[in-house]
Amino acid sequence: MAAAEDVAGTTGPLPAILEGKLLKRGSVSWKGRHFVLSESALSYYAKAGEAKSRGDISITGQSRVSDFPKRVHAFQVITGDKSLTVCANSEEEYTEWKDAIKQRIESALKAEDELSGGA
Repeated sequence: MAAAEDVAGTTGPLPAILEGKLLKRGSVSWKGRHFVLSESALSYYAKAGEAKSRGDISITGQSRVSDFPKRVHAFQVITGDKSLTVCANSEEEYTEWKDAIKQRIESALKAEDELSGGA
């Protein structure tokens, strides 16, 4: 599991909201990776149980999820100028991951609104 310092500048494990295997789009090919969705990031590892993530993307109120039409069950997570393209193994997994990420985005947006004095 990722250490909180990976995304928030502090230490300690981030609790997993959802985790499992997805394909990650690289510059040349798609590779199987173990993904962990936490409260503030989507991180990936070469395999389950690794201590250090290979990469991550922060989940904020400005993040978005969009379909990746070039492959069935694929979608992109976009935050600012960073994106991560992944592919699920089934329609069920695709929906589960997209819904969970969208829920985290909505929660982050609500928290950001509350901090800025809105809502």
